[in-house]
Order: sequence, then C-alpha cells, then structure tokens
Amino acid sequence: MCAFLLRDGESIEEFYAAHLQPWMRGASRRVTLSADGAWSTIDPAEAIEIFYHCSPPEIARAAAARLAAQPTVQSRTRLSLTRERFDSVPRYYIEALQDRSVHLELQRAMHARQPCRAVLSLDTDHAPQLSAPGALAALLARIAVAL
Repeated sequence: MCAFLLRDGESIEEFYAAHLQPWMRGASRRVTLSADGAWSTIDPAEAIEIFYHCSPPEIARAAAARLAAQPTVQSRTRLSLTRERFDSVPRYYIEALQDRSVHLELQRAMHARQPCRAVLSLDTDHAPQLSAPGALAALLARIAVAL
C-alpha cells in the first residue's frame, strides 16, 4: 500500500530521478543525512505533515516520536527479481490518495509499469494503518478473499 513497486534492476533513487517532480516535497526532500550520508532522519513535525496528516493528532505524534534513523543504502540498492518468482505472486496495490510521501502520481506511475491484479484506493495519508485502520482492514479482507 502506497509503497514502492519497482522494476527488476531499478533502485528508488533511479525511480525518483525519472519521475520525481520539483513540486513534490515528500520525505525524500525533507530528510537530514548523517555526516557520512549513511543514515537519514526526519523531524517529527515534518513526519506528521508528510506521513500522518490524516491520523488523529495523538496517534500522529506518537508515531512520529517512534521514527528512527534509516540507512540510506536502501534507496540506492537495485531490486533483484526473477520473473518466475515475482510473477507467481499476485500483486495488489492500495493507493493512498492523500499521500504526501509517495505522491499519488508516483504511485500511479509505478503500478502502471508493474501491472497488478487490482488497484484499490483509500482517501488517506501514507499510513492508513493509523488514519483509517477499519477501511484498510476491509480492503485487505477483500484482497484475501480474491486469492
């Protein structure tokens, strides 16, 4: 859900280089890098605005306070997929229509290039498990029944 759906051999950095627009001010443009560039962090107030703006304020604050530094190597690492295995798993994508981290245009570019059995949508932020848990559970149940 509202996550990266990359092609074989592609990294997040490469996807962003091809698709990120100047107006998109998601997490990638708001992080602070460590001195050696190996880790990124995000200010909790920025995290609330980007990830949790549809969540109840107390839940958003608690989630933002628990964020930890992330290794930056993951955004440069190219995905390695095999058609036999990757294509054997049914793909479903849940768009987060108000996502300010992985903007809707980016989500749609990804699932257009990597077709899914179904694309479902939630009118929520990047973290529907916090902002719309019931609606998310209902979509996941629909997907489970479809399998």
